[in-house]
Amino acid sequence: RTTDNAEVDFILGAPLTPTPVEVKYQTLTEPGLSRSYHSFLAKYRPQHGYIIHLGKNFKTKIGGTTVHFLPFFDYNTLVANFGK
Repeated sequence: RTTDNAEVDFILGAPLTPTPVEVKYQTLTEPGLSRSYHSFLAKYRPQHGYIIHLGKNFKTKIGGTTVHFLPFFDYNTLVANFGK
């Protein structure tokens, strides 16, 4: 959590390659990101980020970061591809 209370649910691979993971208990149909998530992307510029949610698999590009939206039952994709 930052001094302005921005937070991301999980950070994998820190400190060398911080990868943000946000978990949402809702179905996302379009790539909507929180202010906190945008702040993390702007500050650390990771190659990949992940949003785990109840909907379908899709991705979007924010700056230089590919944000993957994964259905909760497909979290193995995140684990299998992490660090590649």
